[in-house]
Amino acid sequence: MDKYKQITIFDLCNDFQIATSNNKLKMLNDYIDIEEFIPLDVKLAYYKSTGRPPYPLSSMLAALIIQKIFSIPTVELLVSFLELSEPLREFCGFTKSVPDPATFSRFKDKIGPEGLKKILDRLVKLTEPYLKELDPFASSLLVLDTTGLEVPVKENNPKFFYSLKNQVEKGMPEKPEHEIYIATLAQMPKYSKAAPNAKLMYTNGHFAYAYTAAVLTNGLGLVRNVMLFEGQKDSVTLKPILEDFHLHHDISRYEYFTADAGFDSTENYRYLIEECKLKPVINLNPRNTKDLPKPDSDSEGVPLCPKNHTLKFKYAGFCKSRNRIKWVCPLTKRGKNGYICTCPDPCTNSKSGRMVYTYPKDNYRRNTPIPRNSKLWEKVYSQRIAVEQSISRLKLPLMLGRLTVTDFQSAYCELVLAAIAQNVVALIALRAKKHDKVRSLRWLVA
Repeated sequence: MDKYKQITIFDLCNDFQIATSNNKLKMLNDYIDIEEFIPLDVKLAYYKSTGRPPYPLSSMLAALIIQKIFSIPTVELLVSFLELSEPLREFCGFTKSVPDPATFSRFKDKIGPEGLKKILDRLVKLTEPYLKELDPFASSLLVLDTTGLEVPVKENNPKFFYSLKNQVEKGMPEKPEHEIYIATLAQMPKYSKAAPNAKLMYTNGHFAYAYTAAVLTNGLGLVRNVMLFEGQKDSVTLKPILEDFHLHHDISRYEYFTADAGFDSTENYRYLIEECKLKPVINLNPRNTKDLPKPDSDSEGVPLCPKNHTLKFKYAGFCKSRNRIKWVCPLTKRGKNGYICTCPDPCTNSKSGRMVYTYPKDNYRRNTPIPRNSKLWEKVYSQRIAVEQSISRLKLPLMLGRLTVTDFQSAYCELVLAAIAQNVVALIALRAKKHDKVRSLRWLVA
C-alpha cells in the first residue's frame, strides 16, 4: 500500500527545502541570467505600463519559472515557499519582501502571452546553436501536435454530466444505456458558462471543456512555439502556428516537418511545401481518403460522374480561403434543408450526394517530396513521438494538466510559461554540457 500513499504538504515542503538548500540554485545562477532572455521591448513595455514597480521584471519572471520547475500548483503556494526559503528569495531577487498572489496575477495580466512569447523566442534562439551541434538531424525537424487544456469549471465535474444523464434517463427509460449516453452528450452545452471560450471537445480520451493548445517542437522534443485556440481542429492550427513561428525565426534552418494524420489536408501540404519550403511527412487520414470511386474529368477539368461519364458535376462555388473549387453531384438538388441527392444508384451514402473538390495545382498529398514508406519517411515520422513526450512533460511536471485558471488569456500565459521553463532547464543542461539532461525537467531538483 506504500506506493499509493498520498503526498502531503509537509512532504512537499521538505522536498522543496532540500532542493533549494543544495547547489541546484547555484547551478541556475552559474549558467543563466534571467536578464539575458528578456527582450528590450518587453522591459520597456513593462516599466512604462507600471511606472516604478515594487518588484523587478526579472524577479517576477524568475519566481514564475521556479513555480513551473518545482511543480508548484498555485501562486498562493509559491508565495509560501518563497517566504520559507531564503536561498530561493535570493535567487529571485526578493530582498525586502515577497509579492502577494494578487501581484503575480497582475503581472501576468500586464505582460500577457504576447510578452511571454517574446521571451520564449529569445530562449529558442539561445538554445538553437547548441542543439544544432548536439543532433543536426533532430534539430532540422519541426514536429506539431495539439492537446486539450481542461479548465476548472463545473461542467468538467463528472457530477454535472451524471445529473444531466439522470434527467435524460427519466425521459427515455426504455432506451439502452449507450443511447442515453449519446442523448446526454447532445444535451451538454457547447461551451462553459464560466469560460465561454472553453468549448466541449473530445480530448485526453474523454469529452471535456478545454482550450486547444498547439505545441511545435523540434526532433529533440524542445518546444519552439506554442499557441492557444478556442477548440479548433488539428488541421486548422498548422498554418497559424507556423506563420507565427516564421515571423520571429528563420524557418529555412529546418528541412522536415512531421505530424500525425490529424493534419493531413491538401491545404497544409501546399502551405508547407510552397511557403515554408519544408518536406512534410504526414500520414494519410482515412477520413480524407474515402474508398469511393474517383471521378474522371473532361478536357476542361470538370469532374464527371464515375458511373455515367455523360453527367458533369455542377459548380458549387470557389473557396478563397482554401483555394479550391467545390463541385456537387449532377443529380443533387438544393432544398430548404440543404442538398438532396436524387440519384437512383448513388456512389456515396451521404444524403446530399457526392461532393468533389478540385485545386488549381497538383495534389501534394499524393506526390510527396519524400516517397511514402521510404526509409527517410520512416526515419522522420519516428521523431513524431518527440512532441507527444514534450506535451506529457508540459502537462505533468509543468502543471498544465491541472490548470487553476479559467479565462483564455490566463491559460495562454500558463502555456507559454511552461514552455519557457522547459527551455530554461534545457539551456542550463546544454551550457553545463549535461547533454543527457536536455529533455529532463526534474534533474535540477532531484
